[in-house]
Amino acid sequence: MTSKFLNYELFALTPVELKQRQSHGNVNYMDLDYVNNPIPQMPRSDFFKHGDIAVTKNNRFSYVPAHTHSFIELNYMYAGTCTQYINGEKVTLHQHNLILMDKDIVQQIESTGSNDILINILLKNDSTMNQLFDYIAVSTNEITQFLYNASHINTLHNNFILFDLTHQEVAINLVESLIIKGLTKSRQRNKSMGLLLSTLILELSQSIEQEYINFSDNTDDNLLPIIQYINQNFASVTLRDVSAKFSYNTN
Repeated sequence: MTSKFLNYELFALTPVELKQRQSHGNVNYMDLDYVNNPIPQMPRSDFFKHGDIAVTKNNRFSYVPAHTHSFIELNYMYAGTCTQYINGEKVTLHQHNLILMDKDIVQQIESTGSNDILINILLKNDSTMNQLFDYIAVSTNEITQFLYNASHINTLHNNFILFDLTHQEVAINLVESLIIKGLTKSRQRNKSMGLLLSTLILELSQSIEQEYINFSDNTDDNLLPIIQYINQNFASVTLRDVSAKFSYNTN
């Protein structure tokens, strides 16, 4: 899909891009504390001021240091290329590639140039993902299972899936329509974005290029709360404490 609106909006220079092009370095416009936390978490409050699905552009002319998120993120390569490191694994995105990343994943992005347009589509929280399941069943495909896993608190969140949409015209139209909706303040914006995202998820199963999947099963659901409790109280926890809290015999 070729959109004059998108081309104009996405290739226009942002204030951060102007500064990064001039300084040839990264502008820490979110004031992240890289000294005390070398891999900080992106602040959720900066993104979701207009709804539960947010669309932003990655600022060009700089690298993006290692960071994590507390939300699901999709990156769509609208134009050009970029190289990312997802949990240390090198992933190169080309035009019409899309990557879906779980919460808490560690992401780094190498420097991008004037023709490299990377778009971020962010899902605020678990309720946002649960709303998607009003339209599609969890068991529909691998992507819905990915989102279902991501909506669980007591599970592992280090998964990602890479899609190549190059020959998937419907999927390209859906993701770029979603971006247009996210950049405007039209009526019914949030509902429209939810419907577009649900339809996109149904289309994506045909386009999986690469994946790292570590879904939990039912035994993980029982075990992970215990592991988290031990991690949080490791300095003082005893076997008696754990068995009492989770109703197990100490043996």
